[in-house]
Amino acid sequence: MIGYKHVPLASPPSADPEQFQRMFETGETIRIGSFAYYRAMENDRADPDEGLATNGFQFPAAGALTDPRFALARASMGLSWQGFHPNANVYIQNMSVARATPPAHLFCCSWEPDQSLVKEGQAIFEIADLDEFANALVRAKRVLGSFTVDRVVYENRRRDPFGPDGPAVVGPFRKSDLFSQEREIRIVWHTAGYLRPPVLNITAPECAAFIKRIA
Repeated sequence: MIGYKHVPLASPPSADPEQFQRMFETGETIRIGSFAYYRAMENDRADPDEGLATNGFQFPAAGALTDPRFALARASMGLSWQGFHPNANVYIQNMSVARATPPAHLFCCSWEPDQSLVKEGQAIFEIADLDEFANALVRAKRVLGSFTVDRVVYENRRRDPFGPDGPAVVGPFRKSDLFSQEREIRIVWHTAGYLRPPVLNITAPECAAFIKRIA
């Protein structure tokens, strides 16, 4: 699978504005980050719903615990009816629960180059084979382990589980439809809590064999 990485210029007062672009192209620094890192980015790329699935009842929902809708709510929101009588009635309003995707580290790129970003000073790099690119990163940082490469599915990440789209579910390849213009492909390392730094800057010169600047 081919990917396209858009790399910005270094921020002033950097004496070398193309530093980030050169470091990526040569494999000197390849950055991967956790879901928490991408939620906390200090620019318009920050996604507060990154790695989260939020289900909530904005309007009143009432019925018996035996109602299949509440079985769906229990599954999607992680609710427990322990201690309730099996025939009890439930009333829920103005409650939401955010569930987190299991810990992972991500490398993000796009399935199409965005030429409009070139006007903003960004460089576009083609990554010829994302699987081999990821393998080169693993050889440089063996603790990363297994990975998955796939396109992101864009959808509403805050939903009423009784609504027409059903509940939002967790998953590393799901993202808010507010960011659909990014056309994102991800490499996801299933680090499951054993790799704790929210961001890793990896030196992987082997990666340069798969990187070509196209704009």
